[in-house]
Amino acid sequence: MKVPTILAFAAGAIVVCTMLSACGSDQPSESNHVVVVSRDLGINQLGIEASHLSEIPNPKGEGTFVYASQTRYSGVERFVIWLVIENRAFALNGATKNITPSLPWPREAPDALWQRTGLDKFSATEAIRIVFG
Repeated sequence: MKVPTILAFAAGAIVVCTMLSACGSDQPSESNHVVVVSRDLGINQLGIEASHLSEIPNPKGEGTFVYASQTRYSGVERFVIWLVIENRAFALNGATKNITPSLPWPREAPDALWQRTGLDKFSATEAIRIVFG
């Protein structure tokens, strides 16, 4: 059973935490994976904003894919996709790295962490197939 935690006192009111994600857990809730990516998503040449992003759980293992469902930009097909695991986002391909250059590649992840995803850390092919079909 989750024990409520007092988060803050504001204007004489007590805010009580009853949800794991609101209590400062290191693991973001499903709705917060987009937030993890959007922290590093600035103005970019594709015009992608946080409101354009969706997410799905990784069916191969741990982590959540965050992606832009639009794939055509100026007539060119580009798959924009990240994997978020343990509150860290990884850019899975070049198009994604171009709009979030501060995020690491999967190959930079510790082996023990990436093995839990069930994905190849050197190729985005399977991740793209899972998300975009």
